Amino acid sequence: MTRSEFLTWLETLAEEGEGDGQPLFYPNLKDAIIGIVERFDMLPVVLYDREKVIQILMTDGIDEATAEKWFVSNILEIWSGGRTPAFATLIQEEADGN
Repeated sequence: MTRSEFLTWLETLAEEGEGDGQPLFYPNLKDAIIGIVERFDMLPVVLYDREKVIQILMTDGIDEATAEKWFVSNILEIWSGGRTPAFATLIQEEADGN
């Protein structure tokens, strides 16, 4: 599935309304989506790049610390059942390639 196909699928789900088996996602953070997480006996959930989420929040004119605090309080600490999105902190390559 391409990124555009994936985003179209998610937007279609949002227009149809939230169902029990549908992943929850934040349309304003769609540029931070990096995939879907699937686990045994659990619903698939949308996976976001945590750093990109913070960068998107900062485009509203707030500093990084404020964006981080808002993210934690208003997104990360909100439980929406089995459809709750996941947020990845990606490992960065070091300058020497390790």
